[in-house]
Amino acid sequence: MLFLEFLAGSISGAVGLAVGHPLDTVKVRLQAQSVYKGIFHCVAKTYSHEGLHGFYKGMAFPVLTTGLSNSVVFGCYSNALDYLTQSQRSDRSRGKTASAAHVFTAGCFSGLVQVFICAPIDLVKVRLQGQTAATRYRGPVHCVAVILKEEGPRGLFRGGMALALRDVPCYGLYFLPYEVTRNALTESGKQPGQLTVTDQ
Repeated sequence: MLFLEFLAGSISGAVGLAVGHPLDTVKVRLQAQSVYKGIFHCVAKTYSHEGLHGFYKGMAFPVLTTGLSNSVVFGCYSNALDYLTQSQRSDRSRGKTASAAHVFTAGCFSGLVQVFICAPIDLVKVRLQGQTAATRYRGPVHCVAVILKEEGPRGLFRGGMALALRDVPCYGLYFLPYEVTRNALTESGKQPGQLTVTDQ
């Protein structure tokens, strides 16, 4: 069942990325380049110079790693929550939920760990998105190779501190409604996360 959940998460994450990536490319270009007068000008220029492909630059790396990223986030969250609530594990098995402080802390931990996965992915994505002509990077692997050669391993984590400042508290807050929803959708007497099949 875990493989199916991993596969479903990977597919849904990839679809979400594919849908949002064109606007993310426009956002990155507007932020990094002053040659555009606004959103519509950026869209028109990108399409006229690069075609539809221009909106999807840098998307391959995030799409291929979304399953890994989601696995890290949810795996770290689950393990951190178990660690933080060890003294209350018997209470949780009887239907008592973890405290909001424990959920927030476990979410913050998962956000911190995922920065080490997502910082290089996001950096490569942004560098490829900002490239209007294929002069510097030929693709995500070439981009990683160039960064490692010119900047060393630390170069892959450029912007990582800002990413951590954004994602650590955001993931802490993300998991609060996640737990509330998960508990609300769980049958009485069952633990959240347990799959049950009922006869009709």
